[in-house]
Amino acid sequence: RDKHVRRAVKSLSNKEMRLFEALEDCEQGEISGVLELCEAIRKTLSLVAFSCLSGESSAQVLGGDLGVLFRGSLSKKMQQFLARVISSGYPNQLTVFIDDCEPVRVWQWGGEQSDFTRQCRMVVEQTAVPENWQVLLWSDFELGSKISFAATLEEISKCRYDLLVSRTLEQMKKFPNQKLRGDLKQAAVRRVANYALQGLVLEEKMLGAVLCQTETPWNVKDCIYNPLRVKNLPIIHPF
Repeated sequence: RDKHVRRAVKSLSNKEMRLFEALEDCEQGEISGVLELCEAIRKTLSLVAFSCLSGESSAQVLGGDLGVLFRGSLSKKMQQFLARVISSGYPNQLTVFIDDCEPVRVWQWGGEQSDFTRQCRMVVEQTAVPENWQVLLWSDFELGSKISFAATLEEISKCRYDLLVSRTLEQMKKFPNQKLRGDLKQAAVRRVANYALQGLVLEEKMLGAVLCQTETPWNVKDCIYNPLRVKNLPIIHPF
């Protein structure tokens, strides 16, 4: 595979190499899926990121903003990173997904999905979005997909995915999430299923997607986008 990666990098045009080198220079760890990243650069590269929402589980109330990418230093770092890659030839906006489905699917909150979606939509309308950012609710993006969360959850519940689930569960035990309700093991299964679904839908609807990772640890978070994909999702770590 290393030989194929080197060949893929060497095959980039001068313009494409400039963008690849900018992404590589901003990388804080190790790019996941260099081969797939090169393929995305040669076609239609679309940088995407997820902004994790906040909330209070006992009252089942979402925070009043659009999550971690819209607060403090991380927002500024993302804007600086985007300016750098745009200056190096990146032609598109950054697509920021707000996962309005997470409260029901992962946190196991009660209530209707439509209520959480409506709350998030209102906050989007009231938020000053940085230049060159496109904000999308995940429920809007996945609309019309052939893939369902229920089917993904059924698949990820099979024993062949136990290692992914157990690694996620251990990480959740080390860093308790106050937003979660119900059984922690079930929450871990649902979290892996949610990420796997996102990876699948991106593969179905945005072939050139490259994820700007906003969560840690990378060795746990990166791989759970990929278990059901045909090709791995390329992931960069600018922060």
